[in-house]
Amino acid sequence: MKRPKRLLDIADMPNYNPKVKNGARSVSEGKIFWTEENKVTCGEHGACLALNSDLTIWRCPLCHEGCFVVWE
Repeated sequence: MKRPKRLLDIADMPNYNPKVKNGARSVSEGKIFWTEENKVTCGEHGACLALNSDLTIWRCPLCHEGCFVVWE
């Protein structure tokens, strides 16, 4: 897997649905970040899961913090 160009908050992703409140600002709040070991990482629980086939939407399966990934 290549490195991301950047991680965005869910609230800043294209076609964001404002009804989604859970984890919408996880990157800005420092709860979600990139590590070489876990890739998209939850600061509390570790590795996150990709929710779509193009690997752009990620969420922690335990606390539902998340991000949108812009790939290089």
